[in-house]
Amino acid sequence: MSDVYYALVVLGAAVRGDDPSPKLRARLDAAVEAFGHERAPRIIVTGSGEADVMARYLVERGVPADKIEREDLALSTRGNAVRVARLVPPGARLLVVTQAAHLRRALALFRHCGVAVDGLAAGEPFGIYAAGRERVAYVLHRLCGWI
Repeated sequence: MSDVYYALVVLGAAVRGDDPSPKLRARLDAAVEAFGHERAPRIIVTGSGEADVMARYLVERGVPADKIEREDLALSTRGNAVRVARLVPPGARLLVVTQAAHLRRALALFRHCGVAVDGLAAGEPFGIYAAGRERVAYVLHRLCGWI
């Protein structure tokens, strides 16, 4: 059996009105599948302006509303990591859901906040621009001491 985590953490991405973008839908669908396989008993959705859309999408796909927590203030992945670290008990292990190109930086940010994390890569791969942006963002985060 796979590891069981305290929670799945779905990192926010663009929303279009009341609908998740294709990239965010891929993250949410991966979380629904992992939740269905009992990888964690709860899901934390993240992002200011995104968390409510994400929670509604999850409920529409069968995740009970009482199993969804919101981190709805952060405006960045770093902010998500800082705020989620405050939401979970010490020693909690999390499974962070995002695209593969984003995982390295996201996991480093959570670990810098003292959180034990593993990653789950969602579909909808980044294009060449976004993958390059992630490389630059990783270096900048490192220079700032955030990872």
